[in-house]
Amino acid sequence: MPTWIRGNSAGTRRASPGKVSSDTLKGRRTFASLVPAALYRRQLLRRISQKQGLEAGLRLTVAAGYEARVAALRLAHDHYVRRGIEQPTACGFRFNPFHLSPGTTMFTAHLDGALVGTISLIEDSPIGLPMDLVHPDEVTRRRQLHRRLAEAGTLTVSPDVRGAVVSFLLYNMMFRWARFHRGVDDLLIAVHPRAQDVYTKGLLFDRLGPVRQYASLSNASSVPLMLDLPTAAERFQRVYARPGMQFSMRGVRTDLYRFFFADANDEIELPARGAFPFSLSPTIPWSREDIARYLAECQAGPEALRGFAPDAQARASASGEPRRSAA
Repeated sequence: MPTWIRGNSAGTRRASPGKVSSDTLKGRRTFASLVPAALYRRQLLRRISQKQGLEAGLRLTVAAGYEARVAALRLAHDHYVRRGIEQPTACGFRFNPFHLSPGTTMFTAHLDGALVGTISLIEDSPIGLPMDLVHPDEVTRRRQLHRRLAEAGTLTVSPDVRGAVVSFLLYNMMFRWARFHRGVDDLLIAVHPRAQDVYTKGLLFDRLGPVRQYASLSNASSVPLMLDLPTAAERFQRVYARPGMQFSMRGVRTDLYRFFFADANDEIELPARGAFPFSLSPTIPWSREDIARYLAECQAGPEALRGFAPDAQARASASGEPRRSAA
């Protein structure tokens, strides 16, 4: 499920924490939340196995270049509009300064050449994380432990694709990039309470705080979660590397421990990693031309970046016409 990270316009600012949601106050529980964790995990593994053959035409890559990034943002925007938590925009996506952060990496999934999924990793920076808008206390506590933080967001899979294969391959790619290429310690995510069982029971995230409402997304409920990446492999091995927890991928039996931490996934295209943890893979920043184009399509001026992304603001505000990067 997607994380709630959208800004509300070019004037988005770091806001006061969202109100505690009535979902928490009334103690509402979904049917899935009543299912024991062990049974829930087996049901989840069956869902992953349902679409055998789908992965044969899948290719997952890091989105680089304006067209690839904007296509991913539009896919996510359309998803939010269908859910009724975001209003459609003329350009097909909404301005969000976190998209321009040098530490943000977008990943895309294509099926037979057509874009069918996306997810982003937003690393902590001087402008903070999207979760700071609604769950600032929880994020601040993690920062005070001097952890390297990043937030997963905009998970979107096309409605034309069913099953959990695409979602799990996107998470696989994002997990590996976060831990082994970028040295992230705490992977954060904010999800709707109805989706938290996938993360806490299935993907072994821990809950950080209460459910709050995201005012800029039609008061959608949001619960903050975290996965400790340095210890994740050990936890996944303990839970999933045992009889009865296997599923099929490409006709081969595996489990979620091997899937995330050991198996070679031919669908995923990541750059060769350096000598982790001593060397990190570089991210691919937006070019000055692409920043200017993004702002123009959003009908937002360079001043929209003030207080959020000093480097991006300076590049977008540079005198003269935007120039194409040497690359």
